[in-house]
Amino acid sequence: MTLLKTAPVYHCLVAGLPTLKWEDEQLPLGQQEFKSMLQQELAANEYEVFLEIYLPYDNRNLLNRLLYSRAAFMTLGNLSEPEILEGIKRSKSLPGYMTAFLEFYEANKENDLHWENELLRFFYSHLKNSPSKLLQSWTAFQQQHLNVLAAWNCRKFTRPLAEEVVVLEEDDWAEKLLLNQSSDFGLSGEFSWLPRLLEIYQMTQLVEREYALDSLRWNQLEELAFFETFGLDALIVYGLKLQLLSRWQQFDQTYGQHFLQRLSEEVAVQVPELTPFTDP
Repeated sequence: MTLLKTAPVYHCLVAGLPTLKWEDEQLPLGQQEFKSMLQQELAANEYEVFLEIYLPYDNRNLLNRLLYSRAAFMTLGNLSEPEILEGIKRSKSLPGYMTAFLEFYEANKENDLHWENELLRFFYSHLKNSPSKLLQSWTAFQQQHLNVLAAWNCRKFTRPLAEEVVVLEEDDWAEKLLLNQSSDFGLSGEFSWLPRLLEIYQMTQLVEREYALDSLRWNQLEELAFFETFGLDALIVYGLKLQLLSRWQQFDQTYGQHFLQRLSEEVAVQVPELTPFTDP
């Protein structure tokens, strides 16, 4: 999958989109609406790249069905439930990284492995080779800050770190994360967001902490998109911002109870999941 040599710009499309602010109390545009709009407006190969921001929903659906979870199917993914089930049976018609994961799962399913983390290894490797440089950078940030959070929890609860982090061979920062004993793992010079992440980690209120984490993610998107104005990457950032806002727009009483329960369960098992909480 490659982008056009001269990537299109979408001045009218981007300029016509409602402005998104972190403080917005209502979504000006639904995620499915935005997804359908871009299907009509983008060149086919660029739309395929854009759809990669919804792969985390597909990942959750794949794991849920593979491991026989009764969790609700997330409709924001790119794959339907029949496609997921067919892919599990035949390892066909799925993205390449999912097929590779399923082959790994079949060869190792008798072992006691953290299957979400194993899928993430394949997923991170896939997105780090995305045609979108912005999506590559966003994926690196996601992997890095979630691993740092997991590493702090491993220290706090004396868990074996190597079993809980998701690193790839090419991650030059991984050695410091695994071996450095300082509070920031010696990584503050490499990751400008790390001091703020430590402040957030030390918050005691779960919802306040999670809200601050998403605010940090929002700010990181703002930085990554600073020079991306009217191209595909500007639309990718818009879609990712919609995902972050949508999560908190749904925070009514029922969702809030579910959300708090999930956070409490993550604290109970001591090491949180290495993917941001996602909901349809």
